[in-house]
Amino acid sequence: MKKLISIFSELSFFFVNIIGNLFIPYIKEKQVRDVRICPYNKKYLTDMIKIWNSFEEAHFGKIQKLLLMFFGKKTCFVMVKDEKPIGFIFFYFRFNDLINHRIHSASGVMNSIYRRSGYGALLFISAWDSFKKVRFIHGISCRYTLDNIQSKRLHEKYGFKVKSEYFDPHLRKQRVYAICSWK
Repeated sequence: MKKLISIFSELSFFFVNIIGNLFIPYIKEKQVRDVRICPYNKKYLTDMIKIWNSFEEAHFGKIQKLLLMFFGKKTCFVMVKDEKPIGFIFFYFRFNDLINHRIHSASGVMNSIYRRSGYGALLFISAWDSFKKVRFIHGISCRYTLDNIQSKRLHEKYGFKVKSEYFDPHLRKQRVYAICSWK
């Protein structure tokens, strides 16, 4: 029964993302400073997983790979320098976000060499600006750990309001759920 519930949950999540992605355009590539910000491309996947594994405690699993494969050209912003990904941020739709015309910031990660140098903020702002132009999207939701001071400052600077705070038993850290609305 647990397996059936899990499959139903994953199918529902995937269906919500099919619907949400009908309303958003493909990401347009652009040059910013000394990097290129472009949509997900399969050739970057191996490097992206390495970056993810060096930062996140969570495993880069099947769901993330499926989301990238089907929706990455609309929901995953990859920062490339010298033809190698140095970071990425990807988004998806949750049911509540879809109903409220928001998109959820799943995760943003940078290669350790480029952390704390402004590249992560540049990537976030690029994604933010891109979604602000989409009529269907009225805001972004996200989760971040309270000990990630840079992420906290960035989200506060761009108007994210904390809706709830909770302890994540998997990460063993305090996290917040925050929303930024612009319409």
